[in-house]
Amino acid sequence: GEGIHGEELGLLLYKGGTVCNDFFSDNSADAICKYMGYTGNHMWTSEGVFSIQSNYDINLDNVKCINADWEDCNFSEEPNCRKDEDVFLSCISREDIDEGFIY
Repeated sequence: GEGIHGEELGLLLYKGGTVCNDFFSDNSADAICKYMGYTGNHMWTSEGVFSIQSNYDINLDNVKCINADWEDCNFSEEPNCRKDEDVFLSCISREDIDEGFIY
């Protein structure tokens, strides 16, 4: 489908699955946005469940970042979450996009 552009809220995907909100913070959102080539996060939420979420397994959990650098984040690829914990993310100022995260 069509991609999401900066400052639009979209379902955050990691390796073809969703990202759970456990330990997720503004640092986590900033780190992921910067990793994807944006300057930072505009906003994020995990409120609401939409039909698109049923198309994906949860692939990433416990994303805990001490700052806005992905290298300083810890996470688990063995999630223990429900679909109502999926992260929706909006980033600021699109530059480049690296592979791995898609939203």
